[in-house]
Amino acid sequence: GNYDGNNRLNNSGREEMILLAGSIQEHVGEGPYRLMTSTAPRAIDSGEVLAERLGIPNDGFKRESYVWYANDAPSDSYYFGFGKDRIKKLKGIVQTDLDAFEEGGIIYVTHWDMAGYLAGFFAEIK
Repeated sequence: GNYDGNNRLNNSGREEMILLAGSIQEHVGEGPYRLMTSTAPRAIDSGEVLAERLGIPNDGFKRESYVWYANDAPSDSYYFGFGKDRIKKLKGIVQTDLDAFEEGGIIYVTHWDMAGYLAGFFAEIK
């Protein structure tokens, strides 16, 4: 969703997340869902709106610093990693989520650039 100069979700971004939650329910169903975001404040804000709208409990909402993909990310994130090790770690995070959740759906709220990587991992894993 859209965010402000403080890297927090703004009103327009909240509305986008509300619409996204409705679209998920319409096209995917009622769940259950698990949710993962990066620890970027704007991603957590987006995740909180989705979690509230989709009825995801706090133990189903994972905040993972490794998937923060921007120049303001933590130094140990995927963004600053190099080579195959960073891909292996990302695959491990995704695989752990898939193994732990047999029913329903997993929603990843991530940065635009990371979305393409995750799609490829899901295709390989499943």
